[in-house]
Amino acid sequence: MNFVAKYKIAFVAVPKTACSSIKHLFFQLENERSFEIFRANGQAYNVHTIYPSLYFQRDYKPEQFRDHFRFLIVRDPVKRFLSSYSNRVLHYKNLARWNLPREALDAGVAPDPDLSSFIEHLETYRQYSGDIRHHTDPVMDFTGPDLSWFDAVYPIERLGDCQEKLSELVGRPVKIPHEQTGGAKISVKDLASAQLDKIVAFYRQDYDLLSDYYQPPAT
Repeated sequence: MNFVAKYKIAFVAVPKTACSSIKHLFFQLENERSFEIFRANGQAYNVHTIYPSLYFQRDYKPEQFRDHFRFLIVRDPVKRFLSSYSNRVLHYKNLARWNLPREALDAGVAPDPDLSSFIEHLETYRQYSGDIRHHTDPVMDFTGPDLSWFDAVYPIERLGDCQEKLSELVGRPVKIPHEQTGGAKISVKDLASAQLDKIVAFYRQDYDLLSDYYQPPAT
């Protein structure tokens, strides 16, 4: 859970669901300036270092923020998965040879997989890459199984509504920046039926959780 105490707003960050954008906004609200990567004691700190995407119950409990406006941004699970592949595999090279342990190569997966290979060997890539696992973990792992404790849930397509509400709470206009744009745009239409079926099955619980907002794409 990330929060800005002086405005009593709190946000559950789900990777690849505008989480970088909201974290940058939170830094601006707390510090009255834009965030820039910095180094200290030889370590680089990015916005995710100071505003991590935390897992439900293991890292936070919702009752800790009873007096805050608690909000969440959600995204179609298949589109979120494709964004994760594009951003983490194609753009950031999380599965390049130098980022894969010897055990992964011994298990038969190739570095820099195309989308088809990534989907086929998803479980193995998740096993050997913490970055890939974190960015493809189900939404429920971050939100918990009940969305009713949120004061507002915004589909990513309604980010403007979220921005309007935050402006109201802060007492001045705020703008949600557009972060993490790297990577090719991949459409659900680019998936074969079997590939889409596998992704939908992987995120079945998420589709159940988000049924008020998204339905599985038709195969």
